[in-house]
Amino acid sequence: MTRAEGTIAMTARQRLIAVLLLGSNFMLSVDFSILNIALPEVGRAIGLDLANLAWVMTVFALPAAGMSLLFGRLGDLYGRRRLFLIGLSLLAAASLLGGVSTGPAALLAARALQGMAVAMTAPAALALFIRIERRATAPLVAIGMLARPSVRWGNLAVLIIFSMEAGLVFLMTLYIQAVLRFGPLATGLIFGVPGLASAAAGIFAGRIIARRGARPVLVVALLVQGGLTAPLILLGTESTWLWLLIPALFVGFLGHITAVVAATVIATSEVGDADAGLATGLVTTSQRIAVTIGIPILGAVMALRADLLAGIHVALVVDVLLTLTVVAILSAGLIRLHGRYL
Repeated sequence: MTRAEGTIAMTARQRLIAVLLLGSNFMLSVDFSILNIALPEVGRAIGLDLANLAWVMTVFALPAAGMSLLFGRLGDLYGRRRLFLIGLSLLAAASLLGGVSTGPAALLAARALQGMAVAMTAPAALALFIRIERRATAPLVAIGMLARPSVRWGNLAVLIIFSMEAGLVFLMTLYIQAVLRFGPLATGLIFGVPGLASAAAGIFAGRIIARRGARPVLVVALLVQGGLTAPLILLGTESTWLWLLIPALFVGFLGHITAVVAATVIATSEVGDADAGLATGLVTTSQRIAVTIGIPILGAVMALRADLLAGIHVALVVDVLLTLTVVAILSAGLIRLHGRYL
């Protein structure tokens, strides 16, 4: 078969770089997923009650969001590979510290260092102060970029995609372990199913976007993510509800990852190579900020009810309503965008 017109073969070096970058992102995702799944057990081991478990995630996300743009811009100016390697080294050291922690202070410190490491490896840069940025010769965030509709709408989409899905994973982790009384291993196996969906979506999402465009794909994918969260409001106390939970998570994660790819395309497709680190940094910052607000918001809603399962149900309703509201806003805003992949 002949190679499709317009495609370019990757060199061996490019393949190696792609594998390393994808592998590092996989490691970061695994790091996030492992702790999320083990969160109830970790809380019991170090003395954190159910109401304060969200801090384990939030203290990671705050530096990851707050320092992402800074390190992204530093990568543009002084070398992305250098910061990437430093970040990976710091991540490994912080993960080791977290693994041997026996109290809340040490664990939270390790999580903060992990967040900083993620900000380095993203890469990214922080400005969300406009007066200083306008006078700077090499601003962290170019005001013109923030004024681009594609950047604004893409990052808004990323905020809702990650905040609601991170909150959902947090809620379902508590449901599986605190309501159904499954252990961390069983919880990890259950979340392995949507993990497979994520891998599958990562493969075909780009092809769908190339054929249909990022705008309609984003809207439909977000509807799938929110729509498949809605049935989880029915979850009960018996393990038979896993027959609803697992398929809903699988299809919902298909929509989630597809929406992530589409939103990233929208947010970065009209940005030149010189500002590629900055544009990706904005997306990554939105992602990290989403985690800092998604888990605490849904966790706070959950805590409004004395009964854990009832609280989870209310938080899921909020998740669905917020997602559908942003879908409506995005549908109206994205209509005015023009571009090759939009």
